Amino acid sequence: MFGRNRGHGLMFLLALVSLFSVLAIALGMTAPVLADKSTEAAPDFPPDAGQDWKKASQWLGDQIEIKRKEAKLSPAKPCTDAEFCRRAYLDIIGTLPTRQEAREFIARPAKTDRKAPTKREALIEELLARPEYAENWARVWQRILTGPNADYNGAVLLQTHLRKSFAQNAPWDELTTELLTATGRSDGNAAIGFMMYFDNNNANVAGIVSKVFMGQQIQCAQCHNHPYEKWTMDDFAGMQHFFALTRSRRIQEPKKGIPEIWDVTESAVPKNLEALKQAVSGENKPLLPKYLGGAEYALDGDAKLRQSFAKWMTAPGNKWYREMAVNRYMQLLLGVGFVTPVDDFNSLSKPTFPEILDRMGKEFAGSGFDLKFLIRTICNSELYTLSSVPARKTKEDRVYFSHALIRRLMPEQMVFALMTATDVDGSGDRHDARKAEAYKRELLRHFNYAYSDDETARDVDDYSGSIPQALLIMNGALMATATDGKAKNTVQQVLKEKGEFNARLEELYLATLSRFPTENESARCKDLIQKSDNEVQAWEDIFWALLNCTEFSTNH
Repeated sequence: MFGRNRGHGLMFLLALVSLFSVLAIALGMTAPVLADKSTEAAPDFPPDAGQDWKKASQWLGDQIEIKRKEAKLSPAKPCTDAEFCRRAYLDIIGTLPTRQEAREFIARPAKTDRKAPTKREALIEELLARPEYAENWARVWQRILTGPNADYNGAVLLQTHLRKSFAQNAPWDELTTELLTATGRSDGNAAIGFMMYFDNNNANVAGIVSKVFMGQQIQCAQCHNHPYEKWTMDDFAGMQHFFALTRSRRIQEPKKGIPEIWDVTESAVPKNLEALKQAVSGENKPLLPKYLGGAEYALDGDAKLRQSFAKWMTAPGNKWYREMAVNRYMQLLLGVGFVTPVDDFNSLSKPTFPEILDRMGKEFAGSGFDLKFLIRTICNSELYTLSSVPARKTKEDRVYFSHALIRRLMPEQMVFALMTATDVDGSGDRHDARKAEAYKRELLRHFNYAYSDDETARDVDDYSGSIPQALLIMNGALMATATDGKAKNTVQQVLKEKGEFNARLEELYLATLSRFPTENESARCKDLIQKSDNEVQAWEDIFWALLNCTEFSTNH
């Protein structure tokens, strides 16, 4: 349009814009701030992205197989049905299958109708539909968001809201937005538990939100410019300021029989950007809220600051947001994601296969941020169905997904696995849900303490074997009750139900390891029973050994 003078024409337009901005400020008008366009659209999305989890799952497996061939790596053999059953139960609903459930799945015939789902596909669907799915993922995400202490301020409330959201299969962007923008009283809106937890520490909110939802670690920029990354103190302050107009306060102290009540409020946004700077900055350097890596905040109608931020962050075109969720679920379900550490996307931690992560992120966003779509895609892929025993001549692999990684159970998984295997809930009355829940919370408190050297540990990789863990499992009150042949537990039930050695041993193996014993294991246990002067005590010892073996305490 400008021909050879196009450059001069652009310079003239820019001069006009600058002049208008100067005049606007001089006249006390609100200067226009360019909105960040990077997340307003979803460019280059495949037209069928998110429409068919089976295609997405097949594509994921095919692409990883191409990468393995390039690296000359052979995949492990497929895992057995027993291994798959135990793995899927632990990952999707956070506990073991009962001995009856394990036996039924192993015996379930393969599909005969080509249009019908495979037995493994069917199991995944059954688990996703169970109420334990929501309970498990509420526990997982409460830990990720606020750390392991479920009794701390706001954490119980947060878990309540998460449980409801997962039960309704709320889209991830909707769930995130609710957590970031919630206001009201704790007796009317459990979603405020997230903001309650931080107790007006907006710096912590900014750091956790950036890390958990976008994989951007900006915490050190609170005090100084990041030494290795591009983040500056102004970047951190810009993020922090989105939460500066939010206040949480306790409006009712806890009394006997009356719970405490908290209230979370957010002030309206001043209509003048200069006034907004002062309102969010206090005595610090006046700065507008600023989208991480993007533009400064522009007035957004009647929307509150947190609403504007949530809209920006959860947009389908926000690459950080969609890929961080995919990486997190890959790590939770497979033991490793495309980026390690899982929530640290930086210039040094590049994705192993960026093109695969990019497509998976677009599939997730295209599904409407459907978390069950993402779980179906991963758990039905070849990656999830491999044995943990590497193929011959293949060394330990944490890049090409050539075999299943052996993962230590998280404290919550360990507690519920023990309770399922032993059939002990400690309430004294299985119909008294309140007592049973209190017992579970007490167990979790002990296990969280024993399983972590850091009370802020949020991820499964934070846990390593320790002497307190071993002692808690071997000698704790739960184990004593679980292996007492006179108590109401699995051992007592099996001894009453089954009279023959092989039948009894099968039941104990199914209850603990979700599989049948090998011939060698059967022979060794039979020898122990025959040499024992007290048969009941010998069965208790076998059950105790199964509960304390490495195979029980890991997901493989």
